[in-house]
Amino acid sequence: MPFVRTVLRAATLLTAVALFAAAQAQTAPTPPPQEHAPLYDPSIFHKTIPPADLADLPQHAGERSGNLWRDKQFRKLVNSYTPDVMYHFGNDKPLQICMDLALDGSEVPVQVRDNRYVLLGGSTSMYGFHGRAFLWFDTQSGILLGGFYFNPSNGEPSPTLTVFSKQTNVPELALGQLPPEFARDLADWTIAAGIPAITSRYFIDEQKKRTLLQHDEDFCLAPDGTHAPAGDPCEQMNENAADIDLTAAEYLSAVNYATNATARMAFGFDQGAWIQTVNNTCGVTVSCRIRITRKRTRAILSGQKY
Repeated sequence: MPFVRTVLRAATLLTAVALFAAAQAQTAPTPPPQEHAPLYDPSIFHKTIPPADLADLPQHAGERSGNLWRDKQFRKLVNSYTPDVMYHFGNDKPLQICMDLALDGSEVPVQVRDNRYVLLGGSTSMYGFHGRAFLWFDTQSGILLGGFYFNPSNGEPSPTLTVFSKQTNVPELALGQLPPEFARDLADWTIAAGIPAITSRYFIDEQKKRTLLQHDEDFCLAPDGTHAPAGDPCEQMNENAADIDLTAAEYLSAVNYATNATARMAFGFDQGAWIQTVNNTCGVTVSCRIRITRKRTRAILSGQKY
């Protein structure tokens, strides 16, 4: 009965394969849902810089950032697109002064990519605080974005990265709404500057208010579009980002989005009660914990009660 035995073995093998495939389908991780992930919209940038005014910037590749910053015309251009606000770094001072402290004399090389994207960097120390700053230009689109990072000790979430530009006026903003090339260079800058990938992030626009720059990155998403398996540490990173955004939103709401709030505050956020709510609602299901945390963040930013 060789033929029968062969058929039976083949049937058994096919059954095993089918059962294995079914099991894999049940246990394979599914990508976490992206809730209304914003996409970059160039129209949010207005009053862009004429490209002719930025045409010479790529020629400064490799030069010291401080040398370019000392060019009076260049500094005047940057200041005209920097929000005219007070910023608390050690004490209250104009944001433009904070940038001047970090960039004047900086030996950080000017970085140029694709003969289009230009990045200056620098750092400064004052009253025991160490700040790091950058300026980023898209010389073809006429976009300028700046940033300042340090560890506040005034009661607000710490450390913080504040990104700014007078070219935007968007009530709510996430990183994905900014140019993808900016996000790429920002990620490289944070690594080079030793800045955490997840930190409280704010944005100051032409309205002179400090709003939340939300984390919408998926830390489990690989460059090839695949997601990490369930239980990977990246899931905790996604949850941490949601938690940090919530805490920052609570703080901003409490200080009425002021750019230089200095009060040491217990800003009405009962973290223990919220953690209990999350645990009772979601248990250890990470996607659920992220979802309800982001829901609360959106409610706070829109002025609703949650």
